[in-house]
Amino acid sequence: MYTLFQWTKALGINSDRARQWVNKGYIGPSVPAEGQGKAALFSVDNIVEASVFKALVDFGMARDAAAMVLFEMSGWQVINEEPARFVRVSFFSNSTVKTEFYWNRKGPEMLMERGAKLALIVNIEGVAETVRMALTGEQ
Repeated sequence: MYTLFQWTKALGINSDRARQWVNKGYIGPSVPAEGQGKAALFSVDNIVEASVFKALVDFGMARDAAAMVLFEMSGWQVINEEPARFVRVSFFSNSTVKTEFYWNRKGPEMLMERGAKLALIVNIEGVAETVRMALTGEQ
């Protein structure tokens, strides 16, 4: 378990920005802070979710929409009893957004869904590995 300061420093994320995400409920710790001066504690899974959230927001997705992707990601994992490896977020000209999760990477259809003006693919497994290496100080 890691404090917000520990994981944001390890990953090079602005701690004020991450604290704002927590305060707004976009991401959350496994162990909430209990009272003034007590630090919330984040699991590696919480930190992976925060990193996926950051990737989506940095890409230009609204924070509310990025939080919904995380919510859908946790639902996918509960239903399928294992974590997704990839998430594809497709943006359409009528301002709709479609999110799909995959265990195995599909063929070229992963790159662009018909009718989408833009698609972002996040390699969740790759994000998780980056997080683990940053937290343990591995190169």
